[in-house]
Amino acid sequence: MKKLFLSIILLSLNQFVNAQTNKFELGVEVGPSVASVPGYLPIYFVTGSITAQYDISNIFAIKTGIGYERKGTANLQPFTDAQGNPTSGTISSSDQLQYLMVPILGKFSFGKDIKFIAEAGPYFGYLIKATEVLDITEPSGLNHHGSNDETSHFNTIDIGISAGVGIQIPLSDKLLLEVELRNNLGLANTYPTNFVGQTGPANETLDLLIGFRWTKLFE
Repeated sequence: MKKLFLSIILLSLNQFVNAQTNKFELGVEVGPSVASVPGYLPIYFVTGSITAQYDISNIFAIKTGIGYERKGTANLQPFTDAQGNPTSGTISSSDQLQYLMVPILGKFSFGKDIKFIAEAGPYFGYLIKATEVLDITEPSGLNHHGSNDETSHFNTIDIGISAGVGIQIPLSDKLLLEVELRNNLGLANTYPTNFVGQTGPANETLDLLIGFRWTKLFE
């Protein structure tokens, strides 16, 4: 009787552990990204991340991960002569910021097979490197290119809000395809105080993400 009782307890414990571990899902996301700051031209990059998700219910989950994202600004000005008059040349400059990103998102999903998804929550970014890139084209057609490391001029931490919508399509019993449009709106001033006005602008990106997520990892 004791052995039967112990066997029932171990079986129940094993089923509980399996039920919990099968709520964990791992994935990858990658796609094009448009970075912008008010008053400047947008700049285009590619972003990607490794994700982890814990399913609390059939419709709600907590999603996080670690990703690489580039942000920044671009500016285009005419080349001027000694008197300050515009010529046919151009001066193109950009600030390119590289971040490690960690979002913490609440995720809702609705539907049966193909599901609509919506998620939102805070993100935390850590600046890896900031580079100023300068391209000058003189009226004669002569080109000049240069870059400077400006990491020390920018604030290290970026904090903001992420929100996205998309669809989830099952490819197999354990593999899902997700397509999502996500906006990352910065709330912290990451730029030098003299960059724009007195406070500096915040980062913002719009990402089109294509991802794969693996479910039932421990079966």
